[in-house]
Amino acid sequence: MNKNDYMFEFNGKVLIFTGHRYKKLYGSNLNDDEGRYYTLRRAIRVFVEKLVLEKGVRTFISGGALGLDTVAFFVGCDIKRKYPELNIKNILAIPYKEQDFYWKEDDKKRYNKMKSWADLIINVSELDKYFAFSTNDKLQKRNEFMVDNGDFAFGLWDGKAGGGTYNCISYIQQLENPMPLYIMNPKTLKIIDFTVRKFE
Repeated sequence: MNKNDYMFEFNGKVLIFTGHRYKKLYGSNLNDDEGRYYTLRRAIRVFVEKLVLEKGVRTFISGGALGLDTVAFFVGCDIKRKYPELNIKNILAIPYKEQDFYWKEDDKKRYNKMKSWADLIINVSELDKYFAFSTNDKLQKRNEFMVDNGDFAFGLWDGKAGGGTYNCISYIQQLENPMPLYIMNPKTLKIIDFTVRKFE
């Protein structure tokens, strides 16, 4: 598999995010400004800022889901505000238009704010190459789109097989030339370079 079928021209290097939903993290209060989500957001921001300053990352792509995707999007907002001169772009790649249909009202309001703040919203299900019928397949195709257009990947992953985060990481590992992949443990917030590791 070659990672050379770029469908969009993005600004600078592209960092994509993959990670667990809130049920595998710290609960549903993603607006937490003092607790574990605040600590997570700060830890991710410190790491991502290094990629911006040292590796030329200028575009962030996240999926807009409830969990790491939400935290990652607002990390992108933080860094955009800090470095306006770098022309950083914060992009949402959503799996399908009705992603928030069953969400709670507060989550929908936050999601609408994210969409209004995003530099670009890409509805992946509308792209011929990534068309899928089932919801699970649409989620996977969204992951594949991000990987196909990324230069670096950041994952918040508990190390267990199964689920969308694991599938996204597996897809990255199948590339002939896997992109740099950094995995953060959601319990310890420690980051390891997972680039050259292969699943058995």
